[in-house]
Amino acid sequence: MPAAGLRGVDSRAGGNLPLVAARPRWRVVHCGTVYKDEMNGWRVEQIIRFERSGST
Repeated sequence: MPAAGLRGVDSRAGGNLPLVAARPRWRVVHCGTVYKDEMNGWRVEQIIRFERSGST
């Protein structure tokens, strides 16, 4: 958990989704969130992938 007074990744304005833009005819797919233990707490990693959308 974050230290007292700090907010976690889920408290961001856009939720916990990454702010990533794709090029035209591509889309960003959020695959999940990974919480990794670190020496002084934990780190959050967002797993994303790019997929083609529409016709080429």
